[in-house]
Amino acid sequence: MGIQEPLEKLARKYPDLAKVSAIEVIKRRITLLEREKKSLEEEINALEMRYGDLEEYERKMGDSLEEHEVWIRWKALKEELRSLEEELVDLKELLEEIVG
Repeated sequence: MGIQEPLEKLARKYPDLAKVSAIEVIKRRITLLEREKKSLEEEINALEMRYGDLEEYERKMGDSLEEHEVWIRWKALKEELRSLEEELVDLKELLEEIVG
């Protein structure tokens, strides 16, 4: 049995409880994601302070292992940030939908 059926049952039998629970869980997730976002932004900013912007770094990057490791990490951080920001938008929209 998956989670969908029990959640639907909860929403039918106890709609107020389901609503309050959903709001609380979404708010906690948003708070967690915002902390993670700040941490990612700080790490990206540190790279930018050290190397300039990513596109510039890519143009000037040599063939050393260290430079490639920095580039891979930087790209991964930016992708993770983008994904996290998408999730934040989705959750905030969902929260607004639930709260009304």
